Amino acid sequence: MRIVHLLPGLDVGGVERHVVDLASEQARSGHHVTVVSGGGRMTSELHPGVTHIKLPIHVKEPFTGGLCALRLAIMARSRKWDILHAHSRVPAWVAWWTSALSGVPFVVTCHAIYSLNAGLIPYRHADGAICVSQAVKDHQRDWLPQRSTVIKNGIADPGVRWVPHDDKGPFRFLFVGRLTSVKGIDFLIDVLLSMTNRDDWVLDVAGEGSLEVQLKERIASARLGDRINFLGYRDDVVDLMARCDCCLFPSRSEGAGLVLLTALSMGVPLIASDLPAFKESLPPNAMVPLNKERWSDALEAYLDGKAVFSEVRRNFSLSDMAEEIEGLYLEVRKRKEVEPS
Repeated sequence: MRIVHLLPGLDVGGVERHVVDLASEQARSGHHVTVVSGGGRMTSELHPGVTHIKLPIHVKEPFTGGLCALRLAIMARSRKWDILHAHSRVPAWVAWWTSALSGVPFVVTCHAIYSLNAGLIPYRHADGAICVSQAVKDHQRDWLPQRSTVIKNGIADPGVRWVPHDDKGPFRFLFVGRLTSVKGIDFLIDVLLSMTNRDDWVLDVAGEGSLEVQLKERIASARLGDRINFLGYRDDVVDLMARCDCCLFPSRSEGAGLVLLTALSMGVPLIASDLPAFKESLPPNAMVPLNKERWSDALEAYLDGKAVFSEVRRNFSLSDMAEEIEGLYLEVRKRKEVEPS
């Protein structure tokens, strides 16, 4: 099958990781896979059998999107593409227009709890939709096509299991994600800055984002720069998780949470915000509402050795995910063939 994935770019993020892993798994399974994006550092992580086409499909401007769709429609006909798969809202518009011009069916994946507005119009017109959690599907139900399904994110085997550490150093918390309000890093820093009575912890922050400068200034003012370490972009997240004592997920909104699922697959102790998507994967004792006092209590429970983390079932594998997605592709193509033009 000739599969084409469309996403804004290939810099660091959950959607980007999902597409790199899915496209690479599909290529390993013998499919002809193309990824269309604005480019980025994760391009080099694509399987050698995956073709990358760099186009500005992230630009929120109809003229640019229309030109991209025209170019892709010409390619779709000449290269006999079978399916277009969009992974974000602007690429969904481009995929919709490309489909209309070329006749190639298109599907979308809903990766997050999107704002319900006109930006989601292409999703209603898709030939099929994938939601990464039931929470996402429930939220976006009125903006989805008839053929909609939940397919959980598959996780690559990290190849290592977390084990308790015997060293006598400070307790090591870890945050991995974009440094944005959605991911709750500002909330987490607020909580830790309020715990001035404790000097037995450090926090490693792996990621980049718009709040980085602001957060560093606050931490410097509080004279805690030696205890909160900004590591920037890291490609060794699994190693960081293996070395930490507890991973923190204070998100304000999530579709599923790829980093969280990776932590679960390793057995890493964790604390996460109480969100509908997280409830589909986590035991209740791992989730805490976004309240400073409640989070402070949860962090102190780990510091005092009183927290108990319950492991959950094995995560969905990449091959499991790719197989279910391929099933949707085949269903979409079969129905497209019999539906009137």
